[in-house]
Amino acid sequence: MKLLKFEDFFHKKKKPSKLISAKIEGKKVTLRKLVVKDAVYAHDTYEDLKFKRYHSFNFLNTDDDYMVYLMDYTSRYETGKSVGWAITSTKTKEFIGVIQVPHYYSEEGNCSISFYTVLGLKDTYIIEAIKLACSYLFSTKLVRRIQAKIDADDDFSEIALIKSGFHYEGTQRKYALYNEEFHDIKLYSLLKDEIELTEEK
Repeated sequence: MKLLKFEDFFHKKKKPSKLISAKIEGKKVTLRKLVVKDAVYAHDTYEDLKFKRYHSFNFLNTDDDYMVYLMDYTSRYETGKSVGWAITSTKTKEFIGVIQVPHYYSEEGNCSISFYTVLGLKDTYIIEAIKLACSYLFSTKLVRRIQAKIDADDDFSEIALIKSGFHYEGTQRKYALYNEEFHDIKLYSLLKDEIELTEEK
């Protein structure tokens, strides 16, 4: 697997035919392809009750459940319509989270991202992971807009998005049903021109 450095994103000229989960190394975190064997680590994170407050994965009760889910999800990578990375510590290689592109719309150049990390982790880690993933997506020349939807009460994710350059677009009231309740969802977005301007400063 080819290792890409952060600065390589702004000098790549060859346009890929589809999105791929390239390995990306940053100062604090490294994004590597999400694989089925990550199921046990991801499931441990999902089991945290504080995490479950903002996400509904009630069908993932065991490591095996998550492995089946992850096998189905990673099979979508072949289409180039979805990509996902395991977030690991660059220094220790320890698994600390996941960042994914669950939806990519090639005609419009739009995609969405979702992410989670081990709770209690400093926000600088997830911020770097978000920036690395977005920079890669924009560098492919296939993406022009990235959006993220988060629970309106998820302050950690909201701060991470804002510090990563995302802009608040609005709140979808009582939009999502999970954990047997309807939740308000905040929408954030980042445009390609905005991250390019940020990186040039």
